[in-house]
Amino acid sequence: MQGGNPELKAEKSKSYTFGLAYSYENVFNAKADYWVIETENAIDTNPQFIVDQFRANGSFADRVTLDGSNSITSIQAIALNLASRKIKGLDLGIDYAFRNTPVGTFTTNLLATHFINYQNQADSTAPFTNVVGKYVDASGGGRGSIPKWKGLFDVGYALAGVQAGVSMNYVSGLDDEVGGGYPKLDAWRTYDARLGYDFNQGGVVTFGIDNVTDKAPPTSFRAGNDNIDARTHNLIGRFYYGRYNVSI
Repeated sequence: MQGGNPELKAEKSKSYTFGLAYSYENVFNAKADYWVIETENAIDTNPQFIVDQFRANGSFADRVTLDGSNSITSIQAIALNLASRKIKGLDLGIDYAFRNTPVGTFTTNLLATHFINYQNQADSTAPFTNVVGKYVDASGGGRGSIPKWKGLFDVGYALAGVQAGVSMNYVSGLDDEVGGGYPKLDAWRTYDARLGYDFNQGGVVTFGIDNVTDKAPPTSFRAGNDNIDARTHNLIGRFYYGRYNVSI
């Protein structure tokens, strides 16, 4: 069981960002941001920490229920100021346009996030552990999926009102914490396609397909939500849509 805690303290966090950007004649743009986030007194629910402290010195006795053989039957995993985190990463963006060619305008766009470091300390007695590239079960004090790379690459085309494009979404592979080992979860690539027409002041009509190949996400048998980490992957599968946008 989980619940609140009226004795919680505020989390403390410091963040730093350093960025560079370059633009050339509305044709080429590039940017890079390096960021650091440090958090103390992070609020977390860690059932294993409560059990360990109860076994070691009797702490949290009112949160642990035992049966007649001293086996644990339930744990009230209240929110506590337990964790600390040190996170570093990069956000990257590049786009290039081939404008007004004899056959139309082509655009390319790349967006990516790279986790350099994600040091997580489950509680004040634990060492810092780098969980980048791993799926660590959240119920065990982990943070879920922390892929090294997430990104999007898009190619667009436009000519006389016609608009089209294809894109690739990417999540790098992960090591899945199972029984002390880390079997591999494959990288996940999905492809989207769209086709539309711009009626100028009459609005824009678009039809598209997300996840054209109906690619399933990698399976983690330690995860809830149908054996995937829904914060990083999804089970939607191939999805058809249509939309009409108009400016008022």
